[in-house]
Amino acid sequence: MGTDRKLTPAVSTAGVRRVVEAFDAVPQDLSARERIAALSAAIADAHDRPMPTAFADDVVSLAVRDSLRDLDLRELPLSILGSVWEQLIDDRGRQRRGAHFTPDGVARSISRLALDASDYGPDSAPPRVWDPACGGGSFLLAAAQLIEEQSDLSRRDIVTGLWGTDIDATALDVCSTTLELWSRSDAQPQTVAADALLELPDNWPTDFDLVVGNPPFLGQLAASTSRSTHRRAKLNERFRSAGGTYVDDAGLFVELATERVRPGGAIGFVLPESLLGSRDATPMRELVAERGEITDLWIGDTGTFAASVDVVAMVFRRGTDRQSTATTGATRVISVEDDAVIELGQSTTPSPATWAPLLAAAAAVPEVVLDGEELLSQHCEATAGFRQHFYGIADAVANGIPDDRSACLVTSGAIDPLRPLWGTRPVRFAKHPYESPVLKIDAIEDVDVRNWFQARRRPKILLASQTRVVEAIVDTEGTSVPSVPVISVEPHDPKVIWHIAAALSAPAVSAWLVRRNAGTGMSRNAIRLRAANIGQVPLPTDQDSWNVGANRAEEAQAASEAGDTERYKRALRAFAAAMNHAYGVPNEVSDWWWEQLRLPPG
Repeated sequence: MGTDRKLTPAVSTAGVRRVVEAFDAVPQDLSARERIAALSAAIADAHDRPMPTAFADDVVSLAVRDSLRDLDLRELPLSILGSVWEQLIDDRGRQRRGAHFTPDGVARSISRLALDASDYGPDSAPPRVWDPACGGGSFLLAAAQLIEEQSDLSRRDIVTGLWGTDIDATALDVCSTTLELWSRSDAQPQTVAADALLELPDNWPTDFDLVVGNPPFLGQLAASTSRSTHRRAKLNERFRSAGGTYVDDAGLFVELATERVRPGGAIGFVLPESLLGSRDATPMRELVAERGEITDLWIGDTGTFAASVDVVAMVFRRGTDRQSTATTGATRVISVEDDAVIELGQSTTPSPATWAPLLAAAAAVPEVVLDGEELLSQHCEATAGFRQHFYGIADAVANGIPDDRSACLVTSGAIDPLRPLWGTRPVRFAKHPYESPVLKIDAIEDVDVRNWFQARRRPKILLASQTRVVEAIVDTEGTSVPSVPVISVEPHDPKVIWHIAAALSAPAVSAWLVRRNAGTGMSRNAIRLRAANIGQVPLPTDQDSWNVGANRAEEAQAASEAGDTERYKRALRAFAAAMNHAYGVPNEVSDWWWEQLRLPPG
């Protein structure tokens, strides 16, 4: 029902806090279930309803009931039950299970987008709605409220069309209680305590009108959330999307949903942003393209979600042909404020190779077409170190001045566009601060690692990672070596090194790469460059303008090394203008690029 990233509660935060504070006054040996059962009973009393069915056999703590007597529970939204339950689960349990309550506003916005994307009509029978990891029921409640607003159906009828699964049995009881109270009857959703990916009952429907929710985010690079060997084997056997070794479990829920929603139905999920561009999620994106189309990408503002991983919500429409649907429409990129849809941009339906263009459209990244048939790979090689090249040199790094047996160790933080910063600002390497880190190559114990760094002592361009745009510097003498994950781009002919640097640093290339890689970095605004992809960059077609751009790039770096900030900025603007001509793109591309730069003051 959630993620290993905690969503900021939009459900009356003050109300949740008052309830949790009231619990502090009761005996500490009471379990979370005992507390939530007593809260459910108290809310039912406040609404003149009998004890909720899901907790009918629970002994209600009088101490908890007494602690709540000063609260006006009728004024709190029913969704507070799920929000309080999330607060009662310890942090470790939330991370392990991905159990976090979804804010009311988020659940309502995504459910409405999914309802609008489907072909469900207000005159239809009660729709079947499933949340495969429903937790406290925020999505099912939101969907029920929206269906009521758009139809003449009774609340009882609406609730009987709701279905929920979750691995947490008490969370399911909270979900059932919330919807039973909302129905003002004894109606409850159909629920099963199960891992929806592997344990659905044989008779579970395959014709849902809507599948909505916030499936668990279980990234496979963290030990606490990675799959066991047995579970991995089962998922690989069951899901095509599991073919990507490190695909988040949320991506498998997408595949599951496409199997269980009927043609013409829709899916609305909160998802980790990494699924849009990560290589391991490619099988999942291919499957979505086969079975339907993306109608909306929802992006919350920075205050919507707490930091951990960037989160989006995507709405998919299931094709009317079960086998395949050609996706030729456009996808809206939107935010939602006060229930109003605000369009941030629009993109033609992206290819399964990457959905990153959707994020780029939201960030107003210019769409560029690079027509050059000649690629960078024809003139250089790109390489980057791995774990052994990071940990294997920790004891060979010290502050100093490079000599014949050492080299400047350049980290990503020491690279700005055509502006080397080694020795001018403190950096950290292997958790230690350095003013001027030097790698003593002869001191590297591992022979293979030593040889790799020795081979980097040649003319090259160094590219930073996790940046808004391409940030590159030129090392004409080979006196520097790249720290992981800095990429080393090494020309076959050192005479064209400034031309290669100019092409890589061009505003058009940054826009092109962001459009292909948005969302793959550690934050929404960062792109993660890979050595394997650098060679695919097309080269400019206007040679004269490219020559000018190469000269201006060299001038900009020389000015930055001399500390002449004014001349650096002037040369950088001239470089951008020349490379716009070289690639045949409008001035708006360099205008966008300039806004992304970290320019020195002055």
